[in-house]
Amino acid sequence: KEAKGPVLLLDGGDFFGGTLYHLIAPRGDITFNPEIDFFKMIGLDYTIFGNHEFDTREEGLATMLSKANKTSVSFKILATNLLLNQQAPWASFFGVSENSLVIPRAIRQFDVKGRKIKIGLIGIIGPDALLVCRSNRHFSHFIGFNDETNRAEFGELYQLLNREVKDLREKEKVDVVILIAHAGNPEDEKIVKNVSGIDIFIAGHTHDLYPTPKKIGRTWIAEAGEYGKYLGVLKFALAPHGIELANEGQTFIPIDDKVESDAEVLAAMTK
Repeated sequence: KEAKGPVLLLDGGDFFGGTLYHLIAPRGDITFNPEIDFFKMIGLDYTIFGNHEFDTREEGLATMLSKANKTSVSFKILATNLLLNQQAPWASFFGVSENSLVIPRAIRQFDVKGRKIKIGLIGIIGPDALLVCRSNRHFSHFIGFNDETNRAEFGELYQLLNREVKDLREKEKVDVVILIAHAGNPEDEKIVKNVSGIDIFIAGHTHDLYPTPKKIGRTWIAEAGEYGKYLGVLKFALAPHGIELANEGQTFIPIDDKVESDAEVLAAMTK
């Protein structure tokens, strides 16, 4: 309501697990889907997989996505580096159509002061996070990590991301490229140094809070801490050679007892 321009609400993965409610979503005999329902309430646009999405194995994830698919969800899960085996329990939820819940990338167009602005979004789960959840994945494999050797394969990940960014810029003609990654320091810097054309890198997994965004080349790297303690706000404007951070650039809104409870969320938690 306060923004003077368009807003994208993004999540960096690990949206499942560690709460009082995290054993509800993987159960098929309960219709309540706390994490997904919460995303619907707050108007989330995009999230990605983190290692905790596989805490109840692929069968639990499939149940969660199945329950989400039966309702009207406006957000998407970006899984650009996914190599999905069609035998995976949740394979049917991945696709390239706009109706698919899990997609490899997204393009959004906004009208900013009469100008059409196209934003391309991609999302990955990083090698360290893939190592953490390896024992819970049997059919879901990802570029950037070899499940047989349990080793990172950054070279393949760099190649994939460079292809994706190039395609977004040259074929789709996007003005801005945003990468959401369940990967933080040092993986975030390694990726940015080896992939050209990323404007904003939203990091996760490492629970770090970057007081100010890190700048490497044209890329701004931001991470907003852990456990939903803060809502990170990153304001930017288009510039001739990339983007510039506008006004204060980045701020963090504490999510604490000083924030008035949202009536809809509170009702869902207490019913």
